[in-house]
Amino acid sequence: MRVKITAGSDNYQTLEYYSFSTLLCITEVDGLNGSNAALCLMDTKRVVSLLFTALQVGILQRRAMLSLIARFGRGIINFFREFGMVTLLLKQVIRYIPRVFKDRHLVVEQMAIVGADSLPLVLLIGAFTGAIAALQATNLFAKFNLIGIARPFIGGSISTVVLTELTPVLTALVFAGRVGGAMTAQIGTMQVSEQIDALEMMAIDKNRYLSMPRVFAALTMLPVLAVFSNVIAILGAFLLTNLKFGFAPETFFESVQRFFMINEVLISLAKAFMFGGVTALIGCHVGFLTQGGAEGVGASTVRSFTLSASSILIIDAVFGYLG
Repeated sequence: MRVKITAGSDNYQTLEYYSFSTLLCITEVDGLNGSNAALCLMDTKRVVSLLFTALQVGILQRRAMLSLIARFGRGIINFFREFGMVTLLLKQVIRYIPRVFKDRHLVVEQMAIVGADSLPLVLLIGAFTGAIAALQATNLFAKFNLIGIARPFIGGSISTVVLTELTPVLTALVFAGRVGGAMTAQIGTMQVSEQIDALEMMAIDKNRYLSMPRVFAALTMLPVLAVFSNVIAILGAFLLTNLKFGFAPETFFESVQRFFMINEVLISLAKAFMFGGVTALIGCHVGFLTQGGAEGVGASTVRSFTLSASSILIIDAVFGYLG
């Protein structure tokens, strides 16, 4: 809209200003003396300046919104790209599974690292997991003075929680921190030091030599670790209930046996199988993408554990929803 100011009655001088806002309702001022015209002109300039400031703020807000949408879109694209790369890696691992017996020295070495070397830590975590589960369950019943009524059911309820949720998830998280991070650090170091390039120069497929043994070892050994963790967790739960509330072994284990269901063990093993495979795949995948020397290896190790832990919890939620 045009703002037209005419100063003086004899010597007409016309000043024109343009604004992009329809809020400015001054259209034409005629017959003003010099001072009044100057004041009107100053007010008009101030209004136009405020309008342009508001317009700039609106543009900045729009740019911020577009930037937020762009970051969200890039995140979605990166997620599907990473998912596709891990899927391709899984395809390559499955391709070399028939070579397990031929490359058994590599597989057995990784199984020792994944399984035997991790067993003491897994047993420690399992014992305290069972004890904490028993402590929370018994304290809850004692809070409402129901510990006497609940005695025949506490063993079965604790074993169900331990088998289906606590030990598979906590064992997998420990596995992701210890074994998955080690896989990423080892492969990442080989990547930044060009050892993987040397393997390719010798016509050795990195997926056969590095990925397949680690993924196969994780798939087979984490369910075994979960079995040990389940057993020690139930024993830890019994020890706590026996020491704190005087549960007899017959009472506790009779309750476990009465409410035991084979599908609980199958769910525990299936979760451990999935968690082990996902953790190993992510560890290898992130290791192959490592760049930037020692600092890059450290960053990749942290990223590997973050992705593995998030994937474990998401898969556990899916199991819980479907189950």
